[in-house]
Amino acid sequence: QPLASVSQTVPRGELQAILDVLIFLRDGGHGHCSIIIYTDHANHVAAFEKGKKACLSSPFFELWCDIWKIIDNRVGCVDVRHAKAQ
Repeated sequence: QPLASVSQTVPRGELQAILDVLIFLRDGGHGHCSIIIYTDHANHVAAFEKGKKACLSSPFFELWCDIWKIIDNRVGCVDVRHAKAQ
């Protein structure tokens, strides 16, 4: 499925996948559980570890904004970790 943005890049797709997981869990009533999301995109992990302010200053700020809105309204914790691509 094409991304909502005009820009169709791998980094944008990886970040959209993180957002999609959070939306799925939120809409499925799982906003209370802690989750770990694994990605092979090290830059997204590094941005997440730097925090909201760093994420919102990235080229993908609109996706990060949606991600942080969900995170800020969750009861459970969210962690994004790096996993080596297979």
